[in-house]
Amino acid sequence: MAKTNQKEQVKTGSNVKERFKVGPPKNYGIFIHNNDLTPFLSVLDVLQKIFSKSRQQAQEIMMYTHQNGKGLVEAPVSKENGSLKINEALIYCQHKDAEGAHFSGMPGRYQLLQFTLEEIE
Repeated sequence: MAKTNQKEQVKTGSNVKERFKVGPPKNYGIFIHNNDLTPFLSVLDVLQKIFSKSRQQAQEIMMYTHQNGKGLVEAPVSKENGSLKINEALIYCQHKDAEGAHFSGMPGRYQLLQFTLEEIE
């Protein structure tokens, strides 16, 4: 895992030098947020296909999120990997909605899914 760097200015005589402090990497979690419009099957689909959750894991995450407003999908992840995974999920949702609109004439509700990347301890 990558380590976080923090700048520190050190005065030595009349010169100012910068050095980096290396700290432990920050951990992030990917969260899904509840909405009352996306069908449960669509939520399960994204959790299984994009986040590689089993059917049972996806159902548990979905129900927890439905009851509590948001739920943890994956952790710990780096900031970079979490951002990439969320983007992958959003692109998948756009594709599924476009596919649904093509076949049914109506846009889907996948794109209503909201994911966030939040720092966790």
